[in-house]
Amino acid sequence: MVDSQRALLARQIVVGFACVVLATALEATLAATSSTPPLEGGELARAALALFALYVPLGLAAGALSAAVIAGGARIRRLRAIGLVSLSPRDLFRARPASFARLTTGALALAAFAGAVTYASHAFATRFHAPWLAAGANAAATVGLGAALALAYTVALEPMTALARRLGPLASRGVFALLVILAAALALRAFVRVFPELFYTYRPSRVFALPGLVAALGLGSLAAAQLVAGSPRRARAARIAAGAISALALAALAWSAAFYGRDNRTRYVVEDLTIGGGAVVRTLIRLTDRDGDGFSFAFGGGDCDDTDPDVYPGAPDPPGDGVDSDCFAGDGAPEVAALGDGQYGEVPAAVPARPNVLFLSVDALRPDHLGHRGYARAATPNLDAFAASAVRFDEARAQSTRSIRSMSALMTGLYPSEIAFGAELEWTSLAPENETLAEALASRGWRTGAVMGTGYFERAHGFFQGFAEVEQRAEPSRTAAVDHGLAMLARLAQGDEPWLLWIHLMNVHQPYLPDGRRSRFGAELVDQYDEEVALADVEVGRVLDALEQRGLADDTIVVLWSDHGEAFGEHGVFGHTTTLYDEELRAVLAIRAPGIAPRVVSARVGLFDAFATVLNLARRPAPRPIAARSLVPLMTGEASDFGDRALIAEILPDGRFPFDRKVILRGRHKLHWWVREGRIALFDLDADPGERRDLSAREPELAAELLGLLRAWASSASRPEQQRRSVIRSEVLDAPPRTMAHPIGARFQGAFTLLGCDVDASDLRPGGLLGTACYYRVDEGTDRDYQFVLEAAVPPDHPRLHHMRSEHYPVGGRYQTSEWQPGQVVRDRVTLTLPRELLPGTALTLRLSIRDGRLTQPFEPPHGTAVTIGPPLRVPGVHAPEPPEAPSAP
Repeated sequence: MVDSQRALLARQIVVGFACVVLATALEATLAATSSTPPLEGGELARAALALFALYVPLGLAAGALSAAVIAGGARIRRLRAIGLVSLSPRDLFRARPASFARLTTGALALAAFAGAVTYASHAFATRFHAPWLAAGANAAATVGLGAALALAYTVALEPMTALARRLGPLASRGVFALLVILAAALALRAFVRVFPELFYTYRPSRVFALPGLVAALGLGSLAAAQLVAGSPRRARAARIAAGAISALALAALAWSAAFYGRDNRTRYVVEDLTIGGGAVVRTLIRLTDRDGDGFSFAFGGGDCDDTDPDVYPGAPDPPGDGVDSDCFAGDGAPEVAALGDGQYGEVPAAVPARPNVLFLSVDALRPDHLGHRGYARAATPNLDAFAASAVRFDEARAQSTRSIRSMSALMTGLYPSEIAFGAELEWTSLAPENETLAEALASRGWRTGAVMGTGYFERAHGFFQGFAEVEQRAEPSRTAAVDHGLAMLARLAQGDEPWLLWIHLMNVHQPYLPDGRRSRFGAELVDQYDEEVALADVEVGRVLDALEQRGLADDTIVVLWSDHGEAFGEHGVFGHTTTLYDEELRAVLAIRAPGIAPRVVSARVGLFDAFATVLNLARRPAPRPIAARSLVPLMTGEASDFGDRALIAEILPDGRFPFDRKVILRGRHKLHWWVREGRIALFDLDADPGERRDLSAREPELAAELLGLLRAWASSASRPEQQRRSVIRSEVLDAPPRTMAHPIGARFQGAFTLLGCDVDASDLRPGGLLGTACYYRVDEGTDRDYQFVLEAAVPPDHPRLHHMRSEHYPVGGRYQTSEWQPGQVVRDRVTLTLPRELLPGTALTLRLSIRDGRLTQPFEPPHGTAVTIGPPLRVPGVHAPEPPEAPSAP
């Protein structure tokens, strides 16, 4: 008996190893076909080897587990026949009417049972308000359906057997298997037709990967059993191979722990382009993280002291304590991008003493799609003429590729991590402690106003600090922003005081050509974009012409800028917000100041440098220490560049967009840091402006230096609420609060339990804020990154409102569910910004649901797909209905 169990274990270990080889080959093929830019042969080979080393221990574990399952199943009489199934075509397609009838009848009964139980569960969960009633009805229905289908199986078996006998050779196990595959394919096709978002959310390879490997393991087990049966020589070879595989698995595990992560290109392929590589690496790092700080000493975790939770890559590292807390450059952190006074230059006397300032911005405008930058088919005569009359900065970079972060950086002169933002996730507010450019000028006598070609920023509290008059135009009109902007310009120009006017155009932002207009350039996405650029150029020309016609040009500093660029698949993505590659990061920046001659500046600058530049030209000091630097020395020729200045850009996670990414640019090099993933990529922008060839493996010392500088800056300059580890520590609790306003206790798929929520309704009003804090106990954990949807629902008779919900990843996107550890209590705080159109007296119902991609996943019964948080909340006040129209006179 012991010998037979050993033989079974050896055989299954070999089968598990074969599945690892198959999985590695398929994953490598998937990576090679999905990489942008294409992988080189050596890169693919190194990644495949690393993936194989990570998967071999899993193959050993799968083999041992399958051996235990087979050994247990052999004790069940009805399951023993499975092991006797022959895989030879002759045996598979031999007529066996009785077996065919049993299999077919059983499959139909199981399918009917599964469909009926699913329908009943959904019906009871949505129609019964009392949870105990829904659960009881569902249990009774399940028992009843089981009994009914067992009876149906018994009754249907005899006629099915008679039918099978008439089928002759078609009544075989092989034909039954083909019918099952066909039925599954048809069912999947029907499901995808009803729910087409399945393959938008998941690649087909991800959908079929696990079922395919399980099927391969099962078929391989049958084949191995028949191959070894009756052959002592083959059984002995299987034992020898199993011993060698076990030794290989241990060696591969040790090699991966010591060496994985040194080549960042390999990390990119393994963790981003394969199905299981990232999950395996995260799991191994989690298992070997001895101090619970989220970093491990092994598997590329980079923790230089895995016994101290205050020591990890990027940790705050105060000098003088003798501890290298950030695992870089010893005790203390080097100073990077230090705050200062803006490093002003001498302002020419011809610049007006109190100039007007016109900010003219175009959202998502790429500089390389303009005529004066060499774009062959550009239709931008107004933008080109302005650039010829201004100081043009050809190497300007935004400080973020998310609009609200980039604009806030420009208006404060700080990097996004240095700005005090609010707790909202969808529309992040600007805290009052910030002092904006508009406030700095308004306090010295400038009149201020802003016109936005979008209503997006309406709910971003504090975003327009310092602007006395703000208009936001949400109507679908390309000319509305300039129409209203020119009217505001006329009002501002009537007084004797200088003014600051900001006109923001949304023409170039997605969706392109929403009115159905055809592009003169073609039908592709980039053709539509170029058409919008041409239309935006017309609007820019209207503003500049009005400035001339009113005789204001000689007294006005005009700053033309874009908040970021736009991607068109250069690195596999479209739009903006998701990466920091130059197609998204480069920004338009041109400044025309009276008394300063036009020129082209090739030095690299930050878009937020416009903050210090305008104050410098207005002869006003910076209101506080800033990271921005005045561009006046470059504009006047006093300086040709800023030496070895390091420039930083970042994407901060804000719940809906969980990306946590930073870059540092110094000299000709640019280093990307994916903070959560721990990956980097290094590019030489002079030799490789398209950022195609990662040099981090070829120049590891330079990559380590730049990464250390970036980590040092992030740990020393960022506010605590922008530091990932600081946020996680504040939101992972030792125990749930003793009392919660609304206890719930809803389990979610065995992974975690929603214990309850607290609600802050102190600012519940139209245009106000509604805060929640929900507490989750982690039960078993999960490898899925679930998205939480918190909705404040209005009654059906309320006028329709958009954006009354927060679709977010937990803890502001900084601690996703795949990272949660069993036993933890995680607090997820969300603040909803309520629209001004919300009617007083409205009863709001707070509901929470959970998504996996775009598909809503149910809680465990009796809760269904959404959980209601407490009783409805009533908005203060009484809504006065519109009076009826008076009847018209006869």
